[in-house]
Amino acid sequence: MLQTNVKPSVFLSYNWAQKDYAINLEEKVAHLAHVIRDENPNGINAWGNINDFMEAIKEQDFSVLLLSDEYLKSANCMYEFFNLLSAKDWDERVKERRLMLIVFDNAARIYNLKGVSEYVEFWKTRLKNASDFMLSDFASNPAIADDHKKISSINVNLIKMIETMRSILNPSSERGVQEIISRLEQFHKQRSENEMLQSKTNTTAMTSSKNTVVNVELPPENFKIGFSFTGEFRKDVLQIKGKLYKNHGYTKADLFYDDDWPELFMGVDADIALQRVYKTMCNVVVVCLSKNYNEKDWTGGIEWRAIREIIAQKRDGRKVILVNMDNCNIDEVDGLSSRTDVCINYLDRGSDGIAELITKFVALNS
Repeated sequence: MLQTNVKPSVFLSYNWAQKDYAINLEEKVAHLAHVIRDENPNGINAWGNINDFMEAIKEQDFSVLLLSDEYLKSANCMYEFFNLLSAKDWDERVKERRLMLIVFDNAARIYNLKGVSEYVEFWKTRLKNASDFMLSDFASNPAIADDHKKISSINVNLIKMIETMRSILNPSSERGVQEIISRLEQFHKQRSENEMLQSKTNTTAMTSSKNTVVNVELPPENFKIGFSFTGEFRKDVLQIKGKLYKNHGYTKADLFYDDDWPELFMGVDADIALQRVYKTMCNVVVVCLSKNYNEKDWTGGIEWRAIREIIAQKRDGRKVILVNMDNCNIDEVDGLSSRTDVCINYLDRGSDGIAELITKFVALNS
């Protein structure tokens, strides 16, 4: 059963021209959701590779699109929307209001035929130009081929995409943030009510018979893998976790991820409880090192102390996997040395590669 204090994830798709609006939206809903957005003005590169990026779009609980004229003329932005449109649960997302669009004034042309025609002509021209490049000396450039692929997909599906945008009752940019907040508050309220109902059902089951098995999800005695990371890389750890689920058969009960099992370190002495999780409940700990890992109170001050104890125990020295998330200098981490300790580079391997290496490591050391 999902805990009420676990925040849903929100994928925010926007053009860099609306960066300030996106940052403001993220700040306003931070208490209600984990916002996942590309912070690179060129798009995609910040996620490691395009496959990870597109998978991420489909795996989040909610998707918010900031529709502007710049968005509607951007190959990266429109390709994000195209991938959302192709998700298996697309109809369900729309029905459950898990897809939310905010329309800026300069994109209001999608609501009239002349505006739609202008966008159709714009993308036809883009496709012609991209096709000309494919016939030129630049055709061997992978970026040119990738751009042509995106623009071709957008052209084929443009009318369907615009019709979908028009069919949803979309708020303006002036009301957008408040509408998103209201929807997320409603989500939390509905989930809380469902959990209360489930709790009453479980209580009834407990009192009806001593032999009844109560349908309450409790933490396992041991996790196969535990994660330690700073908040800045939560979206990346979510990606790795998703790959372990999807490609390697892991389940929630196999992984210690803080938002999934908050009951393990609630209340007073939470620091001691969290250290106990790493030291006694995790067979393998994946430490996602970053430039500010040491400075953070929880990672550098609490989690790393427990992990150092694991490393210090010779028999358990193979229980720790080090992942370098942002090319940090591991010599600056207390107890580590680049001469003797090996970090897997996340930027080189991406979430797919890290998940595969973790799986192999667990198999070799189980």
